Amino acid sequence: IKENCDKCLPIHNVVNSLFTVNGLQEHRQIKACDCLTIRKCHRERLEETYYPGTSFETIIDVGQCLGTCDNTICKRTLTPPIKIKTPMGSRLIYVIDKCYC
Repeated sequence: IKENCDKCLPIHNVVNSLFTVNGLQEHRQIKACDCLTIRKCHRERLEETYYPGTSFETIIDVGQCLGTCDNTICKRTLTPPIKIKTPMGSRLIYVIDKCYC
């Protein structure tokens, strides 16, 4: 364990997609973790791999907001969505631009 480690949290997930009669079901599997600070509200990297092992495989840093604010929750703003190709056509992925109090 690293010194001054607040918490070991995911920094890379693999998004497994399963098409069922109820539609698309997604499950995230943690691929890597790192020691991250969770004190003051801020953005940390969180990469997600979509459609792993296929010609559609895409890795995107979707980000994650960590930490706290004095009198409110840690809020986020999003970038315009990123369009990726999937086996079922196009899909929009939302990415956290910044985190703030």
